[in-house]
Amino acid sequence: MKEGRRDEAALAIERLRQLTGLEAEASTRLMAVSDALEVVLASKESNPEALLSALDAFLAKHQPALPPLDEELVDELLEAPMSAKSLPLPPEVFAAVHFLRARALATVLGQRRRPVTDLAPLREPLLRALQFRIQHREVLGVLGALWFWFVPEQRREGVRLLERASRLGTPSLIVARLLQVEQETEATRRDLLEWFRSASIRVLRDPTLSAGVREALVRDLAQFREHQPLLLELEEGGATTLRDPTLPELIGRSRHVSRMADHVTSARGDATRLRALGDEHGRLLASLATAVARLQELEREVVGEAGRTLTSGSEG
Repeated sequence: MKEGRRDEAALAIERLRQLTGLEAEASTRLMAVSDALEVVLASKESNPEALLSALDAFLAKHQPALPPLDEELVDELLEAPMSAKSLPLPPEVFAAVHFLRARALATVLGQRRRPVTDLAPLREPLLRALQFRIQHREVLGVLGALWFWFVPEQRREGVRLLERASRLGTPSLIVARLLQVEQETEATRRDLLEWFRSASIRVLRDPTLSAGVREALVRDLAQFREHQPLLLELEEGGATTLRDPTLPELIGRSRHVSRMADHVTSARGDATRLRALGDEHGRLLASLATAVARLQELEREVVGEAGRTLTSGSEG
């Protein structure tokens, strides 16, 4: 804001404060409006810490006591808990103040190089804003993006908030991009689950797989809703007559399992435990294949040497 225009705005606000002859309620509202305009004026400056001070002063002076924050209710509330009757200004003003506070805090924390995973300072003003305006599309978009990026255990909640912001018509390109990423991720996940179903059926229907291993696998997979189609397909296939595997069969199945591990770890970069298990499995498989090849070679040498040994004394 140009210095001259800022001075004009500050003078106009000061003149508002000097109005007299108003009733008590009107005077209170006028002071609240004047303080809100001071906040707007501070938001035009490039000083986030000064803006934070102005925002905190406004809230301390005009905001009534608020109910406790409950993140779990964000996706359930149909209307904001704070009504206009209890406020000196419309609820939208207080929602905007808290949103501005979150933006200013983000700038200050960035300047102080706080880790981006430390979201508590940002979460509080965003959730407070929703207590005044539950359908605040910008707040929903920012809160959803924070959970989507930095809180893995709340990623699904973040997606729901992003979807709400999108339905409310947010112009945010970030919201649109994150929803696109989620759609692509979900499509990839469905493709992987379908591939896993086909690959797992081959293992579970293998007659040389021991009953104990099969039961343990079924028990593990049954814990996840996504694997129910696989288990239903396995059940519809009927019982399998079991037998002990030959070494080539064991090696063949192990190679198939090894390819499964490689495929999933390539698709999911965060599969740290699976990668470690797959590496160990691969080393054992390589050792087994080497041992089998050496056994076959030794069989030829042992039988040949036995023949030579038995005939060596009869020559001549």
